Amino acid sequence: MIKNKFSLVAGALLAGSFALSTAAYADDEDAPEAVSHKSEGVYFSGGVGYGIVSPDVGGGLGIGRHTGVVFGPALGYQFDVNAAVELGYIKLPKVTINGVESMKDAYDITLLVRGTIPLGETWALFSKFGIGYLSYKSGSQAYTINGNTIDANSTHHNVVPVVGGGIMYHINQSLSLGIQEIVTFNTGNAPMTYATIFGMTHIF
Repeated sequence: MIKNKFSLVAGALLAGSFALSTAAYADDEDAPEAVSHKSEGVYFSGGVGYGIVSPDVGGGLGIGRHTGVVFGPALGYQFDVNAAVELGYIKLPKVTINGVESMKDAYDITLLVRGTIPLGETWALFSKFGIGYLSYKSGSQAYTINGNTIDANSTHHNVVPVVGGGIMYHINQSLSLGIQEIVTFNTGNAPMTYATIFGMTHIF
């Protein structure tokens, strides 16, 4: 139930931000400019939030408990009011199956393009897309993910597609508060992950 509600909220947030960010590129001249906030430069962001790791687990192990705190920083460069690129890191929750820790030390390193549409002088919507490097260690039990065997006490690395979106509020020329949803997809032996992150961004 929690996962279904979480997915609905994530989908609504992503769909809205993607639609509006795409509109910004299609009609850039008509988009309002956030004149009170810097539109070019290096930026650093960090935040904390709530995440889900959702492996399609087989092998008779049952359903994993896979919600928890997520956090991470990002470093990027904003080219103009609409376009940026960033490198980020997200620490993901562990997965426990039948009381046994089955997926731990999970993290995602992302390389993303960000598209933004300003909403007046203080608000902006954005969407992100790119690739991620997702890594985790298995626990003391073997199982399968997406039909792939995960040996006990093994380390796994995956390149996964990543999408995201959110909204930000500009406090002043350099500082912004925001909330975003980042989703990675279950390719290979990687789990599906969702991360809702509240954070702050400083553009230099």
